[in-house]
Amino acid sequence: GAAAAADPAAVRQTCRRSSSLPPAVTEFADAAAEAEGIAQLLRRRRGAAARSTWAVLARTHAQLKRLAETLDGHGIPCRLSGARTLLQRPEVVALRAELAGAGEGFVRAVHDLALDALDAREAAAGDDT
Repeated sequence: GAAAAADPAAVRQTCRRSSSLPPAVTEFADAAAEAEGIAQLLRRRRGAAARSTWAVLARTHAQLKRLAETLDGHGIPCRLSGARTLLQRPEVVALRAELAGAGEGFVRAVHDLALDALDAREAAAGDDT
């Protein structure tokens, strides 16, 4: 208890599920070495657990994209979560199509509102003089 609290290195984190390996944190020299190292690790663990139970976390999507390319080069299938940009998401594509259908009438209404606001501002400025 107290000794472990005083020395953070003495605390060993373990996975709560005994049927799986504990999470691992590994440092690599650079991004390319990291992607290669992860690919090699996954290749060594092939057959030890279903691939659907594997997860690799990264700080940025760009890091995951680089890793996915490396895994592909090693013949290791993977799936990126959130791989689409916001504008590529199906619900955004549908909304954009719907708004495009509103078309000219919507644009004209916004333009008319802007002109009305400008007229009101000019009228108010004229009242001050």
